Amino acid sequence: MPLDRSKFQKTKAIALYKQFILYEFREVGLFLFEMDNALTAKVSEIEDFAKTMIDSSDREDTRSEFIDNLLEDPYQMGTTFKQLLFNSSFISVFAMFENAIQGICRHSLGEKFQVKHKNIVVGYKKDLENFFKCSLDSDVWNEILLFRGARNKLVHSSLQLTSTKESPMGDELKNFLKKVGHIKFKEDDNFVVSDRRFLEKFCNVAETYLKFVFKEIGSQARKID
Repeated sequence: MPLDRSKFQKTKAIALYKQFILYEFREVGLFLFEMDNALTAKVSEIEDFAKTMIDSSDREDTRSEFIDNLLEDPYQMGTTFKQLLFNSSFISVFAMFENAIQGICRHSLGEKFQVKHKNIVVGYKKDLENFFKCSLDSDVWNEILLFRGARNKLVHSSLQLTSTKESPMGDELKNFLKKVGHIKFKEDDNFVVSDRRFLEKFCNVAETYLKFVFKEIGSQARKID
């Protein structure tokens, strides 16, 4: 007996799951805002302290020591620490998106669901399309794939930002990153996320796509009700 796809949209569990997913992405924005502001405030605090100590010293050698030691901390806080925060957060948030797609598929397929895809986003999207007999391509789908490429580049630095046989999307990914902005390219063909707005853009794209997925599969479920 085939699974009744119409049950998917009717269950309270799915409605709650949808709200939970969207809530998670909104919480990411709040987390990034608070952490970014905390680091910025710490930078200002250290800089003010360093300036006070430098100005209060009447010995040139002591002043030089303060400059060398104290001014290194705000640089780390404002640059290195923020890059670590934004890079790791982007990797984690993309994993949230993968889990969301996989979770929607798990709730939809029920007993037929299998953990089988290495390429989670593409694989489970295809499973949903096959199950609901619809296309889940949209205006932002290509952006999702390019953000996935950015995530893969951060995790696997050997991937190229210039198109090669091994990395055919290299040029497209680099142009996409330039368009999105809020990153810094490095000399070794890598990049770092330098501003929380990069993650905010991804969260907006991810939320837009997930809303589209829920709308499409809900529409298909109602057709067979």
